[in-house]
Amino acid sequence: MYELLKDNHEKVMMELAAEASHSIECVSPYVKKEVTTKLLSRKKTTTSISLITNPSLRNLLSDSLDSEALTSWLAANGHVYGHASLHAKIYLFDRQMGIITSANLTNGGLRNNLEYGILFDNTQLVQQVSNELDCLYQDSLTDKLTRTKVNELVRLQQVLKQAFHQNEITEHAATYTSLTEETITNQLKGWKKDLFEVVKLQATEFQLSEVYRYKDRLQLAHPENNHIEAKIRQVLQHLRDMGLIEFIGEGSYRKSYHLM
Repeated sequence: MYELLKDNHEKVMMELAAEASHSIECVSPYVKKEVTTKLLSRKKTTTSISLITNPSLRNLLSDSLDSEALTSWLAANGHVYGHASLHAKIYLFDRQMGIITSANLTNGGLRNNLEYGILFDNTQLVQQVSNELDCLYQDSLTDKLTRTKVNELVRLQQVLKQAFHQNEITEHAATYTSLTEETITNQLKGWKKDLFEVVKLQATEFQLSEVYRYKDRLQLAHPENNHIEAKIRQVLQHLRDMGLIEFIGEGSYRKSYHLM
């Protein structure tokens, strides 16, 4: 079965959420608290839930993604994942029914905007989409968001939002956010703060090898660590998960902010 979805996204989504007995899996870069609350209120208590979203600093500060929505998913014992380059919108119910659509998990996406999607229960397609999600869960750019990480994003969002304004953004442009580096630095501690000080010295796009040049400086700051290069890679991933930098492939990174 294939069915075109247009102005009936919300009705179909909520019905499928209520009917799901085993699992609800949502992939959406934009997620709003109101829609999350509605979906979670309809699911069965035994139905597992998971969300893959894009918790970039731009999405959080522009209110495209509600940090409270992520908190709600976790409070409902859901699994939440962040993917740095996510743009897809996919919804699976019991891995028997699926929706591939242009609609985000927002009121705009499900109710107000002109969106198109396909509802399907074709066994082969459901399996293909399920396999893709399994790969996405394990992707190197996918990070599982714990309550601690989400709380950190919430705190960062609250502080930085006062200094935020958005530049003109196109589909293929960097997701830049205009903030002072001092404002960002003041919210970081320990390794994150020290490595961000190194990132500040880099060009807008930079290589991992360029960060490695500062490993002696970082070794002096953290003499107890005997695996500096591995730690650098780990902390760069943390800065990426916080939306401060983006990984663009093959050891290359890009800053996610402009200087004011």
